Parts: sequence; C-alpha cells; structure tokens
Amino acid sequence: MPQTTYWSTIAGSCFHERVDAKVTTGRFPAESIKDHVQRLVDDHLKNSPFDESDGIRVSKQLPSGLRATDHPNGFDKAAVIAAVPIWLNKWHRFMADQEADGWVVWAQPDGTPGAEVEVRYELGGHPVVGSIDLVMLKRRAIRDDQIALWDYKAGRSKPDDTSQLDGYRIGFEETYGLTPHQAGYWMARTGKEHLTATLPTFTRAMLDYKFAEAGERAAQAEVGEYHIDRTACAYLCSVKDSCPLVGGYLSELVALPTPTVRDGMIHS
Repeated sequence: MPQTTYWSTIAGSCFHERVDAKVTTGRFPAESIKDHVQRLVDDHLKNSPFDESDGIRVSKQLPSGLRATDHPNGFDKAAVIAAVPIWLNKWHRFMADQEADGWVVWAQPDGTPGAEVEVRYELGGHPVVGSIDLVMLKRRAIRDDQIALWDYKAGRSKPDDTSQLDGYRIGFEETYGLTPHQAGYWMARTGKEHLTATLPTFTRAMLDYKFAEAGERAAQAEVGEYHIDRTACAYLCSVKDSCPLVGGYLSELVALPTPTVRDGMIHS
C-alpha cells in the first residue's frame, strides 16, 4: 500500500545516511546535502503512484510537510536543506561529548564500526530484525566494559516509552552476547538525549505480550478483519491516503474488498 512521505522523513533519511557514512568511513558523503535531498525525493517519486498525461508522468503523492511555529509555510524542501546541516552540527557535539566521557564507537565482530547494527531476536513468537543506529563502547580497567545503544530520532515528536530500546537490548545481547549498560534516544532537532536509562523499563515478558497482541491483530487483518481507530488513523497512519477503510483519496489504487463493520470490527 503506498505510503505518504513527509519532508521530515526525507530529512531524517538524509541525516541518518550522512552520519552512518561518517561513522563507518570517517567522512561525510561527497554528495552535497542539496543533491542528497533531491536524490531521496527522486527515489520517493519513482515509487509513488503516478498519473500519465500527454506522456508525462506526474506524481500523485508529492512529499508533504506540517506547518509549525518554526516553519509557518510547512516543512518543505528548502527547510530540509537548511535543517540537516544544523542537525549534523548537533550530532558532532553529541559525539564529542561522548568521546570526552570515554566512549568510542563499538566495533562489530567483523571489525565494522557500530552504525546500523543489525540484531535478530524473537518476541511473542514472532521473529524481529532491528537496526541500532549507533553502538558505543567504554573500556574500563577494573570492571567489565560498558555498551551504550543509541537510536536517532529526527521527528518533532518524542517517543513515549523505551519499548523500542528495550527490544534492542534483548536483541543485542542475544546476537552478540553482550549486555548493554544503557540505551537512549538522541533527538536530532534539539541535540539532546531522551529517555536514556541504565535499566530497561519493559521486561521480556511485557514485550512478548505486546508483540503477541500485535501478531494476533496482523493475523486477523490477513483474513479480512481490521481493528480501526479513526482518530489514530487520521493523525498517525502513514498509509491513510491509500486506505479504503478510511476513504483515503488514493484508495482507488488499492485493490481491497469493500469493507463492512460488524461487532465493532471492520470485515472485508
């Protein structure tokens, strides 16, 4: 199902790709930020629905952006190109502070620097594959070395809880046999840490329950039974524009049976 792409998503992708390159190769891409953003936009347009008129393919889903105090006309392409360098400078300061505190980038078993570190584990009977943005190491002479897991967030909203981080803790320990000392989010827009903690909030049993519940809903969806929260769909869903269940304006492009409501659930 086609998803709505927001300018903030493109900004986040540009930021992630550039800092990952810096960590793994020691330098940022030679490609300018302007060209980098345009490439991401082109990739988005290539994969979005098109109308063809007079032989010209015109995207029906241009990236969109929300208006805010700092972007009264909406977060647009110009705002992305201006924002990414600021986020990169804040990331530089974050990394300098980490290094001053004795942290270095952790090296994976094959020697690759610890950026976009893949972890594989199971929750609620479902296989999970995650990618940790940054793994840091602090060597200690007397006690065991410490491991820190970081997840970058480039969006305006902050995560409400540490379930993602606590899942990463489990996955990292199962994949690499090392217990993380701490985990946290790093917010690109503010340059500040968020919900950094040495102990997890969610136990394995709690995450198993959450994933089992999500898996049950996914299984129901596969047979045409959909739980729907119209308020959540309106504000949170990335495919709402293409979803016939809520009357998305691109829903004619998606071949799903006409849904009906029965017993508080949507059936198709």
